[in-house]
Amino acid sequence: MIPDEPKTEAETASRRIARIRWDDCCHFGSNGPLLFLLGVGLLFISSMLVGLLGEQVYRAQQLATEGLPATGTVVKKIPHAAGGRDAHGTSYELDYVFTAAAGPRLKGRGAVDAVTWEQMKEGGPVDIEYAAARPQINQIGHATMPSIGAYLGVALGAVLWLSGAALACQGLRRARSARVGAEPNNVHTV
Repeated sequence: MIPDEPKTEAETASRRIARIRWDDCCHFGSNGPLLFLLGVGLLFISSMLVGLLGEQVYRAQQLATEGLPATGTVVKKIPHAAGGRDAHGTSYELDYVFTAAAGPRLKGRGAVDAVTWEQMKEGGPVDIEYAAARPQINQIGHATMPSIGAYLGVALGAVLWLSGAALACQGLRRARSARVGAEPNNVHTV
């Protein structure tokens, strides 16, 4: 079934606006494709930045505002050796279990420094802090408020995201106007 042809000039214009075709963003007669690709790249990078930093800020904020202490049990000590002869790049983690005030027994994993890792024994106690409303958010030790750098990173990511969206839209508009300007007029003279 063929769709009805537009009857008025307004219908024609609204159908043009509603369609974004591939050739609109890739008309190589303008700088539109470059702006579009730059905008999409900024959108991707800033989304990653906001996602990663935003999750860290959220976790730290939850623990700092509603954190409850608990004593857990070390289940396993996990060293992650660096690729070399020295131990300067080695990181250490502890697997632990703890019981929240509401009753469920939860598992967790946290990074610790080398001194703490050496002091901990499998089956021994470890101090845990968890969010009262969501005990799945937990960490070894006591929580602190998120750093100002983390908040600034999220804000920078949001600004970059808006800039990427604006560049992508501008690239689409420039490429479309260059394509429309390059097409011959369909005006018939009598």
